[in-house]
Amino acid sequence: MSSILNVEVSCFKNYKTSDNPKPVNLLQWLHSAKYANAVKQIRETSDKNKRDQLKANLPAITPSGQFSYRSKKDLIKHSGFIQFDIDGKDHTNIANFGALKTEISKIVNVAYVGLSVSGRGYWGLIPIKYPEKHKQAF
Repeated sequence: MSSILNVEVSCFKNYKTSDNPKPVNLLQWLHSAKYANAVKQIRETSDKNKRDQLKANLPAITPSGQFSYRSKKDLIKHSGFIQFDIDGKDHTNIANFGALKTEISKIVNVAYVGLSVSGRGYWGLIPIKYPEKHKQAF
């Protein structure tokens, strides 16, 4: 499949785990329904503590690259992407937050945008021209 998202990244047991990453294809990960039921349960949970507990059980990827350990010094290969995340609770000034995903998807520099796992924000990927300047891309 020809896509800018067809790259290898690392997948960790959960967002708290830093060792034993497994390689995954980013494009396949983004389109997989493997964790759809778990994500649905998280999105249907109104209690934030319970949501956080459920999210902690999901595997987590490092979309900016492949790592031997979750640390910038252990980067094996950069994916060419930087991620962004926009939480609704942090942007109460946006009157039409529900329409934001559609607007973000119109930005030519955005390779991917979707609902966050909690369903209360948006998460996406932007290709960066100089992966070696990752930090400066922020």
